[in-house]
Amino acid sequence: GQQEHHHFTRRPRPDLSPKNWPKDVFDRLWEQSFTTGTSPEVTINLTSPTTGERRTGVVSGSADPLGMYAGIAALKAGGNAMDACIATSLAQVTLASGAFVSHAGITSIIYFDAASSTSHYLDGGWRPANGADYSKEGPLNRSNPAESVLVGGFSAGLEEYSEVFGKLNFSSLVDAAIFFAESGAPRTDILKYNAKFSTVLNRSAGGRSLYEKLWSAPSNVSSFTQ
Repeated sequence: GQQEHHHFTRRPRPDLSPKNWPKDVFDRLWEQSFTTGTSPEVTINLTSPTTGERRTGVVSGSADPLGMYAGIAALKAGGNAMDACIATSLAQVTLASGAFVSHAGITSIIYFDAASSTSHYLDGGWRPANGADYSKEGPLNRSNPAESVLVGGFSAGLEEYSEVFGKLNFSSLVDAAIFFAESGAPRTDILKYNAKFSTVLNRSAGGRSLYEKLWSAPSNVSSFTQ
């Protein structure tokens, strides 16, 4: 609620938008996005501003190297592993155009807190809308249609663990996702395939109209803006 929002605003709020990334890094990762089979893993050398200790950080994922670097940008701005995880997850969804991952979906997070040597698990799964009780009757036969809708815990789960374990303002962690949605994401072969054949993306007339532009555009069009 209001108290949680106030908590986030007290945290550092760096601008993690890709427009502030080193141009050579951005260009290299953009081109790498079109390389089939490329392992999306980005490493960085970090020096503690207080102790001078040098460490190597790694952000790894299953989608786009640009999404991985969103996590690196969070680390470079003073964030921790949770900040990097969240920034990468949010960016990956946008770069995948929601074809096989979604901001409205679910999340499972395992986090090791080095300071306390404890491990934590969050299950951001599905919840029924309007507090519906599915213990006796499933979601498909509800008399109230609104109660047949399941709400994914992806966004709520990320925000909760950001508050508990993160160091940066949550609004910073969505900078890369917003940038790629507004400025364009690489129009890769896998993205074109998903846009053409995904039953989720093409379920509605609005979806078909939007994503037809992705797979039917001329081959020299390298980006897609949602």
